[in-house]
Amino acid sequence: MLSLSSRRHMLSSAFSILILLLILSLLAACGGNAPTQGTTAQSTPTPPPTFTPTPTPDVPRKDITFRTSDKVSIAAWLYGKPSTTAIICSHERGGNKAQWDSIAPVFASHGYMVIAYDFRGLGDSGGEQDLGNTYKDVLAAIDYAKKQGAKKIILLGSSIGTAVSEIAATHTKVDGVISLSPAYYSPLEKKVFQAVTAPKLLINSEGDTYSGETRQMYEDAVGPKELHIYPGSSAHGTSIFLSENRQDLYDRILAFIKKYAPLS
Repeated sequence: MLSLSSRRHMLSSAFSILILLLILSLLAACGGNAPTQGTTAQSTPTPPPTFTPTPTPDVPRKDITFRTSDKVSIAAWLYGKPSTTAIICSHERGGNKAQWDSIAPVFASHGYMVIAYDFRGLGDSGGEQDLGNTYKDVLAAIDYAKKQGAKKIILLGSSIGTAVSEIAATHTKVDGVISLSPAYYSPLEKKVFQAVTAPKLLINSEGDTYSGETRQMYEDAVGPKELHIYPGSSAHGTSIFLSENRQDLYDRILAFIKKYAPLS
């Protein structure tokens, strides 16, 4: 028969083993959630949003040229077929008509005649660069469109092209002027802009350098006017068509054209 001291020793050993097993069990449980050595525990990153590009409609594009009142040959692309409403697209500083090549077909697919041209001295146009006289290029494009049967004219400009469009609108009657990232770019002056009575749609991005001037121009504008600033974006000019706001931009422009220069 075991002595009392022996029994106490056995109980003490058993208790020690039980405590050891409990500690090992707790360590194993914690270790199952610990990162493996050399790795960092992290949640699965949320993939960035992706935007499906707006498909470019299959519409005909024709090379055309026309001459300005001061005898400069202007190269342009005509999208779609002649119609009663024409959209004249003026590009950004240092750019050319190709800036509109994925944009113009969308408007042409709605039945509008779209003309994108090169400023004088740029692209395939003749003459020398002269922003002070580039409005004459727009006037020549308008004359060409009217010869093709256009009864209504919409001017669509991007960045410096907005200034060119606004100046042209003081020299002839147009049915609307749409400006992407507009500002008082030279040679456009406030008094000239305020002489434009045609309906206006001013669009920009909140983070664009010129968004403040766009708001000021809206305040300065006379006649029917609309303003839209896209929040959370810094896209400038035609780049807005490449942003997540592209479909809304197309819709806004088309709604403006249908309101002020509907097809007849």
